[in-house]
Parts: sequence; structure tokens; C-alpha cells
Amino acid sequence: GRLDDVASGRLELAAATARYFITDRAEDVLPAAEHALAVARRDGDATLELQALEMLTVDDRAPLEVFMAAWRDLGLLARSQGRWELACRALRMQAMARLDLSLDPRPMLDEAGELAIAHGLTEALAWTEYSRAETGFASGEWDLAWTAGLSALELAERGAYHRIAVRTWHAVVPIAAAWGRRDVLERAARWYADHDANFPDSAYGRLMRRFVNLHFVAAGL
Repeated sequence: GRLDDVASGRLELAAATARYFITDRAEDVLPAAEHALAVARRDGDATLELQALEMLTVDDRAPLEVFMAAWRDLGLLARSQGRWELACRALRMQAMARLDLSLDPRPMLDEAGELAIAHGLTEALAWTEYSRAETGFASGEWDLAWTAGLSALELAERGAYHRIAVRTWHAVVPIAAAWGRRDVLERAARWYADHDANFPDSAYGRLMRRFVNLHFVAAGL
């Protein structure tokens, strides 16, 4: 086929996406994603358009407003194709960006939760509850964060969603420490001891593990 047809655009995007997953450098995928998006919209291929939009959201140089617009477009397209898991994620990402812009993230998270429940997406619901916990913790709404965090942990433990659990603990542990909830700190310490081996080494992991350890040590754990 032509060098700029949909099939070639899909192959180019797949190769660039693979490079990005190896290097974690947005510049390794953004040119191919932009080209694929142009080809998809020119030729009316909604599947390639969705794939291209998803990779364009990794641009860490984009202003928050541009980031939100990309996720909004992606979310609308995902809904039109019945990609409900992705539609939920688009709402969550917009909610987190709203928090960084000092805007209320709750309407987006409420919508994400409703969408997850409507389509039986337990993992998406767990991610949404985690997002409520993190945004509530960051904004000082600790009662909301606590309730959502415990809900996220229950869903995560039931479904073995370890990534959701560990990120939720990062929000719940400092609240438990501040409130003197030793029972929850003990539960968290047991969870980390049981699951530490599951996680790959990363800068994020090293930082956050030491952060919770400080709380455990202060509580005599």
C-alpha cells in the first residue's frame, strides 16, 4: 500500500509505541502518533484514531489544558466504540488534571464510577476509588479520601489488583498515621511485607516505600 495509508500508519504507530515502552521517552512515539492521527482522520479510521490519541496523551511537555483536551477527545471516541474501560480512564485522567488546576475533580470521578458500575468494570471502579482517595488526600478532604481508600483496598484485595492497592496505601497510610489508626497501619505493614516481592524496582517505588516506612517506624512497626 501507500506509505501514508491506514495500514502503514498502524504499523508505524505500533513500532513507535514499542520504542516508547522500552525508553519511556515521549519523543519516541509522538511524531508517529501525530502522523497516524492525521491519516486516521483523513481516511475515517476510528480505531487508528483512538490508538493515536491514546499515545498522544503521553506528552509530558503539554500544558495541562492540552492534556485534558486530549483525554476528553479520547474519552468521547472510546465511548462511541464501546471501549468503556478506556472511557473510564479518560475521565480519571481529566479529574487528576483538574486537581492540578485547582478545579473540583469530583464530577469526573463520579461519572467514571457510574460508568464502571453500569458496565460491570470492577477494576475500573477500583481505580476510580483510588483516584478519589488520592485527590481527597491532596486536597485536604481526608474523610472522603479515607472512605474511598478503604473501598479501593477492598476491591483491590478481592480482585488481586496489586498496583491499585499499593497506590491506595500511599494515600491511606499518612492519614492513618495522623489519626492514630494503628490497626490500619498494622494492616498496611502486613500488606507490604506480603507483596514487596511483586513490584519491580523503580524510582517511584523506592521513594514511596521509604515514605510509608517512616510512618511504620514512627508507630513502632
